[in-house]
Amino acid sequence: MTLVTSILLRKSNRRIDNLKPFVSVLSKFENLVRLDLSNNEISMLCPTFGSLQSLRSLNLMNNEFTDLRSLLSVLETLPHLEVLETNLSRKEEVALVLSSLPQLKVLNGQGTFIH
Repeated sequence: MTLVTSILLRKSNRRIDNLKPFVSVLSKFENLVRLDLSNNEISMLCPTFGSLQSLRSLNLMNNEFTDLRSLLSVLETLPHLEVLETNLSRKEEVALVLSSLPQLKVLNGQGTFIH
């Protein structure tokens, strides 16, 4: 039996804009620790995304998130999330992420030891 621990999720020739149809399938992978959703057109994470309780690393680079607080409300439900890749660069946004997700060890490729 093979355990799936890492998934790269993109549609060929199209970008994903809605994760809802995928979350129920993804949640069946109980050992999923790494998920790469980069380079899609995702603008929000549905609340059921929190069912990915083993997730430790999440790449959200190059998507279309517009509401950081809404995004963080979902990410806060992932207790083991340690690595997060995003397009955030403004100090205020980074500070909000670090205060909302104190368990993070790496944000955008850099250690978060500066809490």
